[in-house]
Amino acid sequence: MNNILLLTDFSEASFHAGRYAALLTQQLRSERLVLYHAYEVAMPIPVSEIPVSPVTYPPEVVIEDGEDQRRKSLQQLRSLYEQLRGLANEETIVEYRVEEAALSLSINDIAKEVNANLIVMAITVAGKLEQALIGNEAVRIVDKSKYPILIVPPEAKLQPVKRIVFACDLKDTQETTPIKGLKKLLDDFQAELLVVNVDHNDKHFTSETPLNAVVLDRWLTAYHPAYHSVESSDPATGVMEFAQARDASLIIAIHKTHGFFEGLFHRSATHQLAYHTSMPLLVMRTASE
Repeated sequence: MNNILLLTDFSEASFHAGRYAALLTQQLRSERLVLYHAYEVAMPIPVSEIPVSPVTYPPEVVIEDGEDQRRKSLQQLRSLYEQLRGLANEETIVEYRVEEAALSLSINDIAKEVNANLIVMAITVAGKLEQALIGNEAVRIVDKSKYPILIVPPEAKLQPVKRIVFACDLKDTQETTPIKGLKKLLDDFQAELLVVNVDHNDKHFTSETPLNAVVLDRWLTAYHPAYHSVESSDPATGVMEFAQARDASLIIAIHKTHGFFEGLFHRSATHQLAYHTSMPLLVMRTASE
């Protein structure tokens, strides 16, 4: 991964993701690490439109303009740069930039502009309401991004990637597996590879499943993968428990968008895995998108 784009909102979770990304440049021997913060300028609300009690004075309204937000963001980025520079590979160029932008709408343009190969960001554990509303910005960005996104939870260990779990549903393998990008990731990480398929009472097993398994094995044979089948009615839980039991350091999942309730990693399943993972989750877009 030559160029890594780190998205930060200056939360403690994103600082942790930043430390993870910086250390990752050592394993991947990355050329660039770009620290990026996007801010949105709030529209001012006239004091006259703010409801007040008849016995109180109108409240003082303080609105930060775009320049104020930009200046404060740059100060925080400089501080983050100073923290991460010493953790990154000494040959990696570390840069930072701040812009007024809506990340979920602009993520692909931003990644293209910095020539990113990998996007790194944090995710925090949300309650049931947030999950139901899909209110977390990280999930919206994953939905929109055409680039691989590495989601780093606050509990992720700061250690090299030594064992990868590739979660595969063995469905439409030839049409959906981004094999070129997947091979690039595996070449860069040089880690042990475990391929896991989660099913329950062979619910997703079809006449095409064996053929899809053969195709996948042919593609991945150079990486000497070990194949595993897990019985679980909940794909996200099955993947997580398998990865934790094998002491994996990274999960790779393909974010499939067709068949909302079908397949292993349609949108809701990927979201569920992203919210519950305690180890880094690398989400890739399907080959057909």
